[in-house]
Amino acid sequence: MIRMIIKKADTNIEHFAKGKIFDYPLPDGKIGISYQEHNGRVPNKGWGVNKVCYEIYFIVDGKASIFIDNEKAIIEKGDIVIIYPNQKSYIITNNLKLVTITSPNWYKKQYEEV
Repeated sequence: MIRMIIKKADTNIEHFAKGKIFDYPLPDGKIGISYQEHNGRVPNKGWGVNKVCYEIYFIVDGKASIFIDNEKAIIEKGDIVIIYPNQKSYIITNNLKLVTITSPNWYKKQYEEV
């Protein structure tokens, strides 16, 4: 039985750096899910740090260089990235499309650019 369907038309669209984030509204704050399209550096400068949220990226299409703490990796279609709370990161993308799952749901107050 299907308990819930969230249509793309019901998403909150955010423009972030050189991309879009389609944030799917879930009924509670335990997890969050979004579909993202980026081309360029995210964040625009420095590092992003989620103080509370775990982030899991599933790469749908494209390629990117991701920097987490002091390590660099090339990621592409089919890869999964896990970023733990308080890890600093940034990503340089080339037409990247990804699904992001966060736990708990991402909220701006816990995010900081350093």
